[in-house]
Amino acid sequence: RRTRKKRVLGSALDKIPGLGVDRRVRLLRHFKSLSKMRGIPVEDLAKVGRMPRPIAEKVYAFVNNGEVDAS
Repeated sequence: RRTRKKRVLGSALDKIPGLGVDRRVRLLRHFKSLSKMRGIPVEDLAKVGRMPRPIAEKVYAFVNNGEVDAS
């Protein structure tokens, strides 16, 4: 049951390197879903998630293009 619960609680944001649990939770609590994050400026993502701009740019690229930069 625990394994199933952990799998269900996962998010597509888990794939973004450098984006920790706290930042993921902040983003999802504020925007409610990935689809609502689309089109949000990088500056706003950085502010809401309390993250540096390079990580906010990775989130933006992932949400809008589905791209994950491993660097």
